[in-house]
Parts: sequence; structure tokens; C-alpha cells
Amino acid sequence: MNSDLILGVVSLVLFILAGVFAAKWMKAKIILKEVAEALNVTYDALNDNTISKEEKTKILKEWADVAAAVKGFLGSFKK
Repeated sequence: MNSDLILGVVSLVLFILAGVFAAKWMKAKIILKEVAEALNVTYDALNDNTISKEEKTKILKEWADVAAAVKGFLGSFKK
């Protein structure tokens, strides 16, 4: 094989891998954002040492969002 063909094939493989990793990184960033939001809501609720019904609902919603983001991230590896 000539070196130009090898270089072309290697470049194509690296381009494809970069696209795959970029897509995974975007999903990982969504998880980090959701975790930060859930921690923030949880911290705010615990700040006064009591959790109201409204705070409980917000906490559960935020952690459900985290679970959904993780599920979406893990599901992306099946494709």
C-alpha cells in the first residue's frame, strides 16, 4: 500500500472516532448538568434542616431527570 492511502484511511478512522466521542461527550455533559441541578435543589431543601412537600417533589423530579439522562447515555452505547 502506498503511504497516501494509509494516511487517508487513518484520517477517516480518526474523523469517525472524533464524531462518536463528541456525541458521547455531549450526553455526558447533560448528565453533569442534571446532577448539578439535582444537588442544588437537594442542598437548598436541606439548608433549613426540614424538607417540605414542595421541596420533596422538586428533589424527586430533579433526580428522576438525572436517571433519565444516565439511561439515555447508556442507551446510546447500544446503537
